[in-house]
Amino acid sequence: SLYGGSVSLVGDVLAVGAILDDVLGTNTGAVYMYYRNSTPGSSSEWTFAQRLTGPGASFETFGDVAVSDATSQRVGVCAVRGCSSNGAAYMYQRDITQAT
Repeated sequence: SLYGGSVSLVGDVLAVGAILDDVLGTNTGAVYMYYRNSTPGSSSEWTFAQRLTGPGASFETFGDVAVSDATSQRVGVCAVRGCSSNGAAYMYQRDITQAT
């Protein structure tokens, strides 16, 4: 799955790309989101929050680039329908009320 092929760590948000993840089809790709729960005076703990996926086209390699911050994630695709011509970018907004 090439888990970790792209990684973004900003504050308490970690995005890990897996461009060859087969969750929606061959090499469709995914990005795995983790959030750190920390309380002053105690240890930090990273928690898996969700898996982001694109439209699900085979060989899309969703997650080629994963960039995150406290409230949004941007995910790049090297190319739609294979790494030969057109790319795409997807924007996701974090719902803080649902965060763990």
